[in-house]
Amino acid sequence: LIVIKPKFYNLQKRIEPNNERYDKLIDNWGQKLIKLQNIKTKLKTLEEEEAKNKSRENNKMNPLYYLQIDAEIEKTEKMMKAFEKAKSTQEFLQHKLSSAINSTEQESTSKPNPSKEIDNEKLLKNSSDIISAIMN
Repeated sequence: LIVIKPKFYNLQKRIEPNNERYDKLIDNWGQKLIKLQNIKTKLKTLEEEEAKNKSRENNKMNPLYYLQIDAEIEKTEKMMKAFEKAKSTQEFLQHKLSSAINSTEQESTSKPNPSKEIDNEKLLKNSSDIISAIMN
């Protein structure tokens, strides 16, 4: 009888799972594999950043890029104007409200027995003035 041994029979005998050398080899290759994966991810992110930079450079060469910038500038200028208008409207409304409160306080102190109904009507009139100013 001739016994045929598998090709890696001796290799399997030499390297056993409990062998320290075997464990060190596995750890070493595992660390190398992790380093390789890290390098691959860094390379991929660098390639993506480079592609973004190239697209930005291409956009800068494109005349539409400058039109987009001009449109953004106009948009921000319009927003600033609207903000200034809203701020002036707010100041106007605060002035109007404080004058309405002051006028009702002066009228209530000038009369000895003011009726609450009249004061309420004047407050409603002043508040309607303020609301109409807001609507305009």
